[in-house]
Amino acid sequence: MERSYCKRYWVLLIILSTFAFMYGFKLNNEIIPGVSVGGIKLGITTKQLQKLMGKPDKIHPASDSQKKFWEYSKPTLLFTIKNDKVISIYVYRDNFQTPSGIKVGVSDKKIWDVYLQDFQTKRYIMEENTLGGLSVILPDRGIGFMVKQDIVTCIMILFPNKQEK
Repeated sequence: MERSYCKRYWVLLIILSTFAFMYGFKLNNEIIPGVSVGGIKLGITTKQLQKLMGKPDKIHPASDSQKKFWEYSKPTLLFTIKNDKVISIYVYRDNFQTPSGIKVGVSDKKIWDVYLQDFQTKRYIMEENTLGGLSVILPDRGIGFMVKQDIVTCIMILFPNKQEK
């Protein structure tokens, strides 16, 4: 009787371990500028990305023939792939946020408040985007935002520029 119980215990442990291994990666809700979204880091390979997220829902070609966009609908993330590596991540839903609380759906005033020094020292790029809004990129910080009607509609995570010392 005791032996049967022990055998069941080990079978259950193996099943649970397999399940945890297969489905163990869970995204967190953090955006770390210039580094990662949800724990997925810039610079990982497409093979590593697929291990974490599965196959993308859609793959779109980019205007630059060396790049592709991998789209995942749950969570709503878009990865720019170049030379088989993630070079940028786009966040389109409010399920991720920066340490300072910026997330999709907040007022663009939050961007100006948090990154005031960058704006005062003109360390930003601002241009109209193809979606009818503005793109505001802070290249030294590795983050950018798409804004439409004073609301953040997308957060972009990029490799930061190397700052000169």
